[in-house]
Amino acid sequence: MKRFCSTSAGRGVADLSQVAVCVLGLLLLCCLPVLGDGDAQPPEPRIARLPLGRPTPHPAVVRVMVPERKATSHGSGTLVDTHDRYGLVVTNWHVVKDAANTIMVVFPDGFQTGARVLNVDRDWDLAALAIWRPKVRPVFIALQPPQPGETLTIAGYGSGNYRAVSGRCTQYVSPGGQLPYEMVELAVRARQGDSGGPIFNQRGELAGVLFGSGAGRTSGSYSGRVRQFLASVWPPAETADPALVGSGSGPVPGVAAVRPTTGPFVPVPHPETDIERAVSADLQGAPAAIQPQDPPHPGPDPWESEDALLTTSDLGPQSRLEGPQEITWTSIAGDSLTDQAKTILAAIGVLAVLVHVLRFAGGSQ
Repeated sequence: MKRFCSTSAGRGVADLSQVAVCVLGLLLLCCLPVLGDGDAQPPEPRIARLPLGRPTPHPAVVRVMVPERKATSHGSGTLVDTHDRYGLVVTNWHVVKDAANTIMVVFPDGFQTGARVLNVDRDWDLAALAIWRPKVRPVFIALQPPQPGETLTIAGYGSGNYRAVSGRCTQYVSPGGQLPYEMVELAVRARQGDSGGPIFNQRGELAGVLFGSGAGRTSGSYSGRVRQFLASVWPPAETADPALVGSGSGPVPGVAAVRPTTGPFVPVPHPETDIERAVSADLQGAPAAIQPQDPPHPGPDPWESEDALLTTSDLGPQSRLEGPQEITWTSIAGDSLTDQAKTILAAIGVLAVLVHVLRFAGGSQ
């Protein structure tokens, strides 16, 4: 009788200890979300790993399709002005530098047009494209440079899907050499194929042209540098009324919304296709058509590093419509050491709960 009581008591203590471990494991899982760094700093803007829906594209943000010798590469761009029968799109030099045939520009409403390269600047990774005039209001180029701490938004088409994401302006950087610090940097990550896309300020103005990304930061030539570059190849790009640009609501704060299209996307090419001949005949004083090529002096590659998300060599032009991307440790556990530690602790807690639940179930039989 004493042995039975002792055995029962021992089992009762074991059962209670197993229940206690389960409860502690559950409490650990509940407490993990509130654990973090000791410093009470606001979190950096982050991109959801699971998209909840497709945002409505900004009507003036375009996809640039560049046929190369053995493939077609993709980048992004922005309509910044219209003049007579033509429009002006600004993008990156490295997006169009390997073009082997007519560059195509596609608007989110389905309008598709050929493009002619008016000029390029490798140092600041800029390219100006003349296109047939679309029925879209251009984006006004900001007169005031963005300031550190200001919220900025990048937009682009990545591997095919439009995305706009915001982050804080952190500083200004130089592309290298003796060049001035005229590339604005913000705390947000770009994707392959976003290259050449806009950097918007909160008024919906073009604050910069996205150049490259690495280590959780994105940089691009700021609006003053963009304006200076375009002034040499185009009538003053100031025809857009900034008061009109900011009407309505959209994926970018202060940017006009566009009605979503109903039905599948079908490119609508302009009835005239020879953009080279037309621009040469109509734009008085415009430079002759040029083939994108390397300048006589090499340009800097300021974002090439081992931990860079994207570099100038693989950002826009190497974007392809491929299958799902490779699953990596950071895509599962997070980017920072804190997120990875939380993930490991959560996994340990789940494993401990499962083990003790199985032991409890086996002991009760």
